[in-house]
Amino acid sequence: TRAFAHKLFLLGQAAQCEGRLAASPVFSGGVLCGAFYIGHDLLVKAWKVDGGERLWERDLGAIASFFSWMPIDDRIVMNMAGGTVICLKAEDGTVVWSKSMGSSSEDVPMNLEPILRGGGLFVPADTTYVFSPSDGTLLHRLEEHSPVPDFLRVDERYSIYVGEVSGYVSAYGVSGHLGVIEP
Repeated sequence: TRAFAHKLFLLGQAAQCEGRLAASPVFSGGVLCGAFYIGHDLLVKAWKVDGGERLWERDLGAIASFFSWMPIDDRIVMNMAGGTVICLKAEDGTVVWSKSMGSSSEDVPMNLEPILRGGGLFVPADTTYVFSPSDGTLLHRLEEHSPVPDFLRVDERYSIYVGEVSGYVSAYGVSGHLGVIEP
């Protein structure tokens, strides 16, 4: 294997990193995180933006061969091919929550980027899942026979638009529900 070295510049300072850069760095809560492939394993490293002090690193192993991530407040959410989504605390790398969606490897969407909309975290996997970003509670899951969300959009009314490379397109809207709540 050939080793690569990358430099991340933190307010005028450079941090040397081994491995191949796996994705664009993310910034969350005053912390810059970078993801690097070391062989088949994924290593996440974090630095304090003010001064460049290295804070932590977490080896995620080979489970994250293909992933997408996004910052949410002081956390980082990673959606990985194979059906795992994890939420890390930016300041120390601890796992806040982790969910296995049990996706089959043949139903991996082309785009794994989660979408945060209206307090829900919409996560593409074998179908579309909606989690609470704070604790990972599953709020909703599209039916099993919905298209694989190769292309996913959520509008301001929380309607979900799903497109599959094979040509299937579906739209899902929020409907009202009346019920009696007893004290």
